[in-house]
Order: sequence, then structure tokens, then C-alpha cells
Amino acid sequence: MVSIKLTRQQEDYINAIYELQDTFGIAKIVLLSKILKYSPGAINDELKRLEGKGYIERIPYSGLRLTSIGFDAAKITVKKHRISEAFLFKILDVPWEKCHLLSSEIEHSISGELEMYFMKKIGEKGTCPHGNSFNIEEDKDDIRALDAEPNKNYLVKRISYEESTTLMLMKIYGIMPGKKIKIISKTMDTVTIENENGIFPLEGIYALSVRLNE
Repeated sequence: MVSIKLTRQQEDYINAIYELQDTFGIAKIVLLSKILKYSPGAINDELKRLEGKGYIERIPYSGLRLTSIGFDAAKITVKKHRISEAFLFKILDVPWEKCHLLSSEIEHSISGELEMYFMKKIGEKGTCPHGNSFNIEEDKDDIRALDAEPNKNYLVKRISYEESTTLMLMKIYGIMPGKKIKIISKTMDTVTIENENGIFPLEGIYALSVRLNE
């Protein structure tokens, strides 16, 4: 794994770009600005710096994605983020839907010997509360809810897009890692699921964010 030299802000950018790329296949500027809480124009200078360092590349008329170097950086930064989420949830009893947002207050400090103590407390091979692995290489072997087969049962593996509104809605619907769901029907951009809480339509970002195992 590469050694990286990123500012705290640049780590946040790498994490957000990875999360969007994982969910949508590409990171669109408008969603990146929403996650980072800056206007699209305001984030451009930092994106230029990351592009200059070789961490990201721009795809004309589409958005951004990580380069191979950027993906190597994400292995480190996303791991720190997910470790901090797990610590907040398992040790400090922070609510499931708040761990992602609050993790930014501690994740940048997790490295070296401190990371060893965190891992000792929460487990070497784990996931964040939303089911995403500490090792992002493991984020690919699942099925998007939108691609799942109708009239078939699945287990929820993870929620890839951890924005607070998405997490709150998933909690209300009972769509959380380890929970069973059944695909009732689907259209081009909507999937209707059934679980112990009822029947719910998942549209757009939600249908892409819910990842399943058979």
C-alpha cells in the first residue's frame, strides 16, 4: 500500500469521491459538493490539486473518478473512516444513522499505533455499522437492489451511500445489514421491496445504495 500525504480536507475529498464512485460508478460534482457542503465552484481548486497529484481524473461531461493511485489512497483514508464509524457505534453507542457524520471528528487522527488499538477494540476484519468493509477491495461482490431479481429473497449486505438522510430512511424502513428483504417488483429506476416493516419503494439513489447478497 502506498504512503500518502494528504491534508485532512483532501482525505475528505478522496473519501467522498470513492463513496460516489462506489455507488454510481462515477462522482458527479453536484453530489460531491453536497457531501462536502461546498458549492461546485468552491471545490474546484482542491480538485485541481488532487488531479495534479494524480489522485483523480476528470471524465468529460460525466464527473470524476479515482485513478489507481487515488484508489490506493482511498484504501487508507476510507479504512480510517470506517474504523472510526465502528468505534463510535460499538464502543460509544452513537446512533447508527449518525456515525458517518460524526466520524469526521476523529477519523483523521487514526494511524500507526493508534490504529492498532482501535482495531484491537473493534476487530481486525470488520465493517462499519452500515456494512461497508474496512478493506474496500471487498466492496464489489454484491448486488445493487436495482439489479436484483423480482420475487426473490436477499440479505442486505451494506448501504454504500452514507449520507444522513439516506441512512435515516433506511433505518425507518428496516433496511440494514443482515436484514432479509424480498424484491417485489422493479422498473428502470425503482425497486419495490418487502421486509418485516412493510413494503417500500426505493428510487434512484436508494435503489443504487442498498447492496444485497443472495
